[in-house]
Amino acid sequence: MRATVLLQNVKSSTPIESILNHLNLIKGISNTALNPETKELTFDYTTHNAFEGIRESVKALGFPFQEHNTPSAMNCKSDFNCSIGKVYS
Repeated sequence: MRATVLLQNVKSSTPIESILNHLNLIKGISNTALNPETKELTFDYTTHNAFEGIRESVKALGFPFQEHNTPSAMNCKSDFNCSIGKVYS
C-alpha cells in the first residue's frame, strides 16, 4: 500500500537523505520520498506494523506525523487509514 503523510518540523535544512536511509531500513517499508517544501513523506508499506514502525521512527527522529489541524484535503492521505475509516480532524 502507498501512504502520504505530513510531517512536523521539516525545514529546508532537514537532512532528507539521512532520514530516508533510516526509514528504508524498516522491514516492510520501501520507496520513501520526502518533499521538504510540502512536508509530505510518501512511502510504500506492506503491513499495519510497518506503517506504525515508520510513525514511531520519524517521531524518534524529531519529525512526528502532523495528525491534527490539517486541511481537510490532507485528512486521509494513507490508503490504509482510508480503508479503515480513520480520518484525522
